This record gives sequence, C-alpha cells and structure tokens, in this order.
Amino acid sequence: MRPVATKCHVCGKPVKKPLEIPVCGDPNVKITVCSAHCRDEYIAGYVETREGRAVRMLRRPRGAGFVLAALWGVYGLVHLAGGPLSRIVAVPLLPAQPGPEFYSGGAAALLVAYAVLREVRLARYFSAGLAVVGLVFAALAFARSRQFASVVEAATVFPAALLLSLGDPGPRRALGALVLFAIWPAALIVTTITGLEERSERVERVASESYPEPTYDDTRNRLRFSVPDGWFILRENSTLLAHDGALFRAVRPDGHLVATVHDRPECDPADAAQVERVLLGLGADGHRVGLVGDPRPLPVDSALGEGRSFFVGRNAPEPALWYVVFVPWTDGRCLELRCGGHASHDRRIRTDCVQLGARGLAGLP
Repeated sequence: MRPVATKCHVCGKPVKKPLEIPVCGDPNVKITVCSAHCRDEYIAGYVETREGRAVRMLRRPRGAGFVLAALWGVYGLVHLAGGPLSRIVAVPLLPAQPGPEFYSGGAAALLVAYAVLREVRLARYFSAGLAVVGLVFAALAFARSRQFASVVEAATVFPAALLLSLGDPGPRRALGALVLFAIWPAALIVTTITGLEERSERVERVASESYPEPTYDDTRNRLRFSVPDGWFILRENSTLLAHDGALFRAVRPDGHLVATVHDRPECDPADAAQVERVLLGLGADGHRVGLVGDPRPLPVDSALGEGRSFFVGRNAPEPALWYVVFVPWTDGRCLELRCGGHASHDRRIRTDCVQLGARGLAGLP
C-alpha cells in the first residue's frame, strides 16, 4: 500500500522534498512546505493555515509578475484618465478625442493587471493576448492617421508586456521590460511639457493677430461671424493664413484647424449644379482642383436661411479634409464657409467644424 503524499500547507501541491517550519514561532508545532518560496511566503505573512488547508490572505506576485501588473495598471489608468485630461491639457501622444476602443483598451488592461495580481490561472496568456491585439490596433491606427503616437505605444508598451508574459522571465528580462515600458510614460510627460510650451507660443502669436472677441461684425456687408471656444478670428492684416479674398478667416491653433468665409457670386445653395461643381472638384473655370466629396449633401439651417453642407477631401499635394457649408446671403449670392485641415485631424474636423458650420454666420440687425 502506497503512503499518502504529504501536501504543502501553502500551495497545496504534493511535497517531494519536505521543509518543516514552526507555526507562529512555536518550535513544537510545525507545518510542511514544498519549497523555500512557500516557506518565505508563509513567514512573510501572505498565507495562514487552518486545519491543514492553506488560506491565501494576500496574493502578491513577485519580480516579473509585479512588473507586469504595474505595466498594465499604468497603461489602463493613462487610457481611462487620459481622455478627460486631454480636453484640459494638450497631450500630443494621446488622441485629441478618444474613441470607444481607447477606453475599452484601458479597462481591459486594468482587468489583466488585477488578474496578474490575484495570480489568476492563464493571467499571463490574457496579458499576451491583449498585447497582440494592441499591436494590431496600433498598426491600423498608424495606417489610418499616420500619427507617431501609435508607433511609440507599439514599440514600448506591448513588446514589454510580451517579454513578461511569455515563458518564465527572470530578473534581467523583467528589468529590460521595465526600462522599455518606462519610455512610454516618459515620452507622454516630455511631449506634454514641450507641446504645451509650443502650444502656448502658437496661441500667443495667433491671439496677437486676432480680434479680442469670438465675434466680429462686418458692418459694410452687414454680416456677423462667431466662433466657438478655442478659435480666433484673424484681423484683416494678419499674415498667418492666406487671404484669398475671404470675408472672414479663423484659426484653432491647438487643433491645427482653419476656417474661411468667401462671397460666391451667382451661387444658389439649392442649385444642384453649383453643389456638384464643388463635389466634382471643379474650379469656377472648369478645371479640376483634386477634391473628392460626399455625393449626398445634407441640408443645413442657418440664421441666413437653408443651405447645403458636405465634406470634401484632397489627396495631393497632401491629404486634407474640409467641411463646406453653402448658405444664401443676398439675392443670387451665397456664402461658402470652409473649415478643416490635414486629414490626420479627421475627428476634430468632424466635430469642431460641424459645430462652427452654419452657426458661425448671421446677419446684422
């Protein structure tokens, strides 16, 4: 008859080379553990035993496990708190307007960090899976926007997580992963500080060449132009933006957006041929200017009357996206408001420019 194997009082595994340690320092009462690791855990107070059963009081990973949990914890907190923070402070390495995938990635990272801390079975596989998904999303984000932010994250956070998730990492690999990951938060901090300085100088320069109020009245043409917070209406003598005969020019320096308002003679927003000319990218003389538009212009109501709005894009000489609004002005004339910038700022263009849209134009009483 084979003897019943003794089990470790800490981890519950069968004991091959038993180690006996006193309970609470009493030399007469001893428990059996399977290894020096379980002995140290018990002595450190991480576990206690009750009637021969190991009761885990505080599951605490060591070395590489702790670094992995800290990595995902920091990543998750930055993603969940970075969105609201970026609305107050410009953080160049975070999206200006994070989408659902940004926040869901942060929540998933916190769950993985918790799983690692609790020593949940397959926690490291969860970590590796999240790192692989992160690399895929970073590649897709870079292909779509060509922004350097996704490259920094893909080159630091996810490789560091893979180093700690695969195999049995030792102290050297844990230290290497920690150093690699540290580049990301350091880059966040440095680019935020330097970006703020650059933003401050840019805003200061724009403000010096702008009207002090977010509303400007053109008494000659009986028009009023208003802009939302963050925008500046440039003075007539400003050289920051090409004039091109525009009635009004506006800039949002922190979002790298611009807006112009032009008087378009012989223009009727309800005339499909006029709208089609802009959508097809044809200039007034009939030559192509390389614009690609939305074939379904939408009606838009303004203080000047009902007009048409649509998005037009351009691929050369560089990608650009513009939100165009045609609204009637006087008999046989209309105003064209064009707002946008580089296509990489797609989210801001589709929110800020739509907000500016026809709301920015009104007639003087």
